[in-house]
Amino acid sequence: MLSLEHYAVASHTGDIEDPLLAWGFENLNTIYELAAGSDPNLFLFASLSCWHDTPFGDPGWVDARKADADEWAAAGALGFKDHIGKARHDPDYARWLGTWNRMNGFCTVEPDDPTPSQTCMTQDTVIYPALEPAWREVLVYITETLGMPVLTHATTYPSDPEEALCHDPLTGLSEECGAVTRSHLLELGHWAEQNLPSASRRRIVVAHLGFFFEDEPGFMELLDTGLSVDTSAQLWVVAALGCNGRAVMADHGEQILFGTDIKTDSGYFGETYAAYFHAFQGGVDDLQTFQFWDGPQEVVGMDLDTPVVPGCPYDVPAGTLQRVLRDNALEIVGAL
Repeated sequence: MLSLEHYAVASHTGDIEDPLLAWGFENLNTIYELAAGSDPNLFLFASLSCWHDTPFGDPGWVDARKADADEWAAAGALGFKDHIGKARHDPDYARWLGTWNRMNGFCTVEPDDPTPSQTCMTQDTVIYPALEPAWREVLVYITETLGMPVLTHATTYPSDPEEALCHDPLTGLSEECGAVTRSHLLELGHWAEQNLPSASRRRIVVAHLGFFFEDEPGFMELLDTGLSVDTSAQLWVVAALGCNGRAVMADHGEQILFGTDIKTDSGYFGETYAAYFHAFQGGVDDLQTFQFWDGPQEVVGMDLDTPVVPGCPYDVPAGTLQRVLRDNALEIVGAL
């Protein structure tokens, strides 16, 4: 149960006018806590209420955030979730970075602007939490002192540069939002490499492979910093790896977590899992085709259950398949 309570920022900016929807976001941690408590197979990753109930930069912001983490850890949460890099997605208020910056008064937009959150991101006053010492101090507290993970959406969806630009305080330029937030994620990773032990770095899990699928050097640089990644919504990337994917798993198998990001009511729920499983455990470069709503998806196997595969030069440690599909996640939440 991955809470999105941080989207309550949109009720503070007036983007969510429906009282019921606003109430739902404001109370989502509690709603998910109740749901997770109803089934031993469910567990909660909470959102920190600091993102929507406390102005960033307040003198007590860091201490209050640590108190948030303590509260939810005591309530049974096994980790936390954020969207600190999400700069583009419809509707406009789901451009979380822009909405959060607007709530904090870090940018100014006209009242009749149809996309105020995106407009905000082009201004040179915007703040990116991934670069902020205050948030990094909270990350140290969560991952090292509490020993809990953070599933971070520290990067945004790739987008057309003409459609969505973000000001980058590191370069002083406005560029495609995905490229900007990926560069910030690498900055965060290198900071973690210098300031956190390996176990704590591994507890920072970057969602959706960090959207580095067109930048293999950047992706490997991210893994080399010791942060973890999950595969959710990136089947098409995993599907193409085959033998070459074993090289990544050999060096970074403890940092790869299986995820799908698919809803249980999807008509392609079973097909999605079957496709992922073939990628992870099918014969090396064995191609199978799976049918999805947008057409066929070809998937080649990596055979992570076999340490040495004739014809593929990359050997993987015994237990790699179990580690990627299950054990990494359980270790990171302290359940194994």
